Amino acid sequence: MFKEKEYELPAGYGDDRLILMVRDPYFLHAYWEIGEKKRLEIKEQQGNLIKAHRVLRVHHYSSSREEELSPAHFDIEVSGDIGSQYIQLERPDSICYVELGLVAEEGNFFTILKSNYVHTPPVPVGTSTGRK
Repeated sequence: MFKEKEYELPAGYGDDRLILMVRDPYFLHAYWEIGEKKRLEIKEQQGNLIKAHRVLRVHHYSSSREEELSPAHFDIEVSGDIGSQYIQLERPDSICYVELGLVAEEGNFFTILKSNYVHTPPVPVGTSTGRK
């Protein structure tokens, strides 16, 4: 009987990357990997940032013509050098990007990785959003 070899996918590929994708008008998905070189840089910096915590900082802008293009952001606490996160947005039709970084005790933000920009679609007129 023929037995197929079993292969395991690696946990990571050693690359520095933060990728942002649109799931639907109200949700994004981000995944990231911090490579070894960047990891060592972070450890050196964390000597000064002992009480810092790691976050995804989600930047979003309304792309609606009725509203002024004003930036806003919120943070989601995360952990790990390799990870992923679904991100819920308050409104559709937004331009977004995320940064993986450290927030120091005094509130300063230090960027580790920055994602690509995405544009969430608008909700078509007469469509139920499924949100309450």
